[in-house]
Amino acid sequence: MATAYTPILKLALPVTGELNGAWGDVVNNNITSMVEQAVAGLATVNTWVAASSTLTTADGTTSQSRCAILECSGAPGAAATVICPAVSKVYILKNSVTGGYAVTLKTSAGTGISVPNGSTALLYCDGTNVVSGATYMATLVTTSITNSGLTSGRVTYAGAGGLLQDNSAFTFDGTILSATRFAGALNGTVGATTASTGAFTTVSATGAITSTLATGNPPLVVASTTKVANLNVDQLDGADWASPAAIGSTTPAAGAFTTLSYTGTLTGGTGVVNLGSGQLYKDASGNLGVGTSSPAAKLAVVGTGYSPAITITDGATLNWDTSLGQVAQVTLGGNRTFAAPTNLVNGGFYSLLIIQDGTGSRTISWNAVFDFAGGTAPTLSTAAGAKDLITWRSDGTNMLEVGRSLGVA
Repeated sequence: MATAYTPILKLALPVTGELNGAWGDVVNNNITSMVEQAVAGLATVNTWVAASSTLTTADGTTSQSRCAILECSGAPGAAATVICPAVSKVYILKNSVTGGYAVTLKTSAGTGISVPNGSTALLYCDGTNVVSGATYMATLVTTSITNSGLTSGRVTYAGAGGLLQDNSAFTFDGTILSATRFAGALNGTVGATTASTGAFTTVSATGAITSTLATGNPPLVVASTTKVANLNVDQLDGADWASPAAIGSTTPAAGAFTTLSYTGTLTGGTGVVNLGSGQLYKDASGNLGVGTSSPAAKLAVVGTGYSPAITITDGATLNWDTSLGQVAQVTLGGNRTFAAPTNLVNGGFYSLLIIQDGTGSRTISWNAVFDFAGGTAPTLSTAAGAKDLITWRSDGTNMLEVGRSLGVA
């Protein structure tokens, strides 16, 4: 029998009676040296194809995947991936690639661990995925800890368990310490020893809040027992301070409201509701019209009464959103697959014009929702520029053919 090899480290497994007089070379070259490589060997990974590199494997000879240490270098040009065999194995990976990119060690079909640029990680493959080799330490003593995820300018603070944490609401640019949220007591007076401006989610006062407005206007005073929410002042004049006047009187005639309610009759000239290109009108007789100021019937719509055909974008898969148009056309640039149309309406009629491109003889593979008469899809016209017209009625899910006209002019 021929020499076999172990499944993980690929070490030689000579059988009894084999290699008479040649055991020395096999033990030295195919076992001892390979064990040394697995325990202390270093492999350089610097050849990248589309920012990916697959570790070499070999029976009884030197290979990258057997080495204990992987040093990644070179220029992958993007976040890189190193593919290792899907067998149990410990790796130490050092990321030294140029360009500042991370390197992820993984199996071809499994997940992996991303190692930041300039960092070294202890990892292992469990036979399916690559996972971290150190997730718990009973005791850790270190001279320094670097947080690679800390954003420049932010200030770390002590969190749960004494761990340093980072938050974008707390930053320092070397001169000004900024915080966008406050809770509890705030020492000092706003505008004195603290910043003169700030954004607060909640402001409370035990006395009166005063604010001097433009020259000549009285100050705005809010009593401590009064709650004022969402006060957006555009213009307040004269008597408005004592008794607010009606909108459109001494205050601006125009405004934007998130919610508008009324108890009487809402009037708005001829058009009450703006519908974009048209308006919704209601006359004294109760007639309702869209796009016409004088509706002649209970419901009157000004328009052509039809919608132009939409064009389905040509591609390997044809997609028809019927909410954009029930009449559609497509020019085939190759053999295509037609997906199930979306937004079908029960009882709706749909028409499709199929046009061959300048080459012709294009075919379509239809989704199962297309139900053709006789159970057979039509054979499309093959001539360049030929046109075929098919019409369906939908039950809300399927497209039931009601007519076809092949080779139309």
